[in-house]
Amino acid sequence: MHYVFILLTSQDNVQFLSSLQRFFDVIASGSTAVIRDVLSSLFQHLAILRGVSSYLRSSQNMTDLLVRIANAIIRRCRELICHPSSIFQQPSADVVSKCKSAIALNLSFQEQYRLAKEKSIAERDRLRSSDGDLSSHSVRPHSSTTKRGAMSSAKTSLPFDFGENLIFGRFELFVLRLQQLVEIFTAVEQFDGMRRVALIDMKSFAVEFFLIFERFKSQPYDMLDYTSVLFERDYRHFCEAMIEIEAHASTYVSSQFETLPSTSAALAVLQELRSVAKRATMIADMDAKIAHVFRRYSRDLGAIAKEYESFKEDPPRVRNYSPTVAAIVWSSHLRRRVENPMAVFRENAAIMAAPESKPVFKRHGIICRALSEFEKMWIDTFEAHAMDLRSALHASIFKSSIVHVSKTSHRLSSLRESPSSWQSTSIHSCAMSSLMRRG
Repeated sequence: MHYVFILLTSQDNVQFLSSLQRFFDVIASGSTAVIRDVLSSLFQHLAILRGVSSYLRSSQNMTDLLVRIANAIIRRCRELICHPSSIFQQPSADVVSKCKSAIALNLSFQEQYRLAKEKSIAERDRLRSSDGDLSSHSVRPHSSTTKRGAMSSAKTSLPFDFGENLIFGRFELFVLRLQQLVEIFTAVEQFDGMRRVALIDMKSFAVEFFLIFERFKSQPYDMLDYTSVLFERDYRHFCEAMIEIEAHASTYVSSQFETLPSTSAALAVLQELRSVAKRATMIADMDAKIAHVFRRYSRDLGAIAKEYESFKEDPPRVRNYSPTVAAIVWSSHLRRRVENPMAVFRENAAIMAAPESKPVFKRHGIICRALSEFEKMWIDTFEAHAMDLRSALHASIFKSSIVHVSKTSHRLSSLRESPSSWQSTSIHSCAMSSLMRRG
């Protein structure tokens, strides 16, 4: 009789475990996204099997099954990361993306386990509450009904709580290794971008980094073997050398700022470096340098305001331009010096949120309004002169209006010196040159 019971139990176990085969097939051959999608159904199915399978009622057996599932997911992640070739023969961005997908899969795996655990606890509390209500009822239920209810409660109220260290321990070690590889290949992507920086020479730092990287990747062990102690030693040495290179690069960039002629030039360099920065340390360093440039920009605003106050009554003359057009060009140049850097600073959330930035923004607004009004005043003056020239030059050459045009030397000066005034008067160049000779 004992052997018959064992046989029937084994047949039940085979039947129950076979119902999980479709999930195991997905884990063995699916992508990380597909595996993540079936985890919810997998844990719901496991919770049901725990209530009906005598084998899976054992916490030890259930823990062993979950450990096997976790190991199968780890194997599949390793296969996906190494496909279609070694991680060092794939683009760095692809390796980083695959590692991050595997890390996200671990989080989903643990999340679905905890949701199943919380659901089982809530179900157990509900059944206990309902049993308490029945026991306090004045009418005693039939004995057979009570037995069936007790059996149902025993099947469905089993807690889904197992040895989490055993289930997730290896997966956590694997994730730690993936995070280390993400750091390495993010640095590879960053220093590869440094070789293409055009505004300042960063190639020497990239060359130094890739010499260290070549030595690191030549190690004979499997980089995805999370049990390897040798990797930890080499990874520590690699990070120390990489941090040193980044420090030298940061010092070099700071020294180059002293030679840059303007705030706009410094921002152009920082924007290019920020576009290739991938590691958090370099991103933070670039943000700190942008804050330094912002302080420099604050001083520039003071110099621009002082220059404007000094020359607004008599704007600087520009060769080959009339005084009117020269004033417009000068004010436009000052306005670009004010507005172009601010367009970059507005994209930086830290600068926008800093309390000490508010006076700078206020001063920027005041200067911009003053320059815009100044420029508009001179543009209106230019347009008025252009309309006078248009009316005078359209007069017949047989009348005395030519003498009138000849006597207005400031208008002829505008025609000679300002190419833009030629377009405003809509006069053909041959007619204009004829009138200038006559003048």
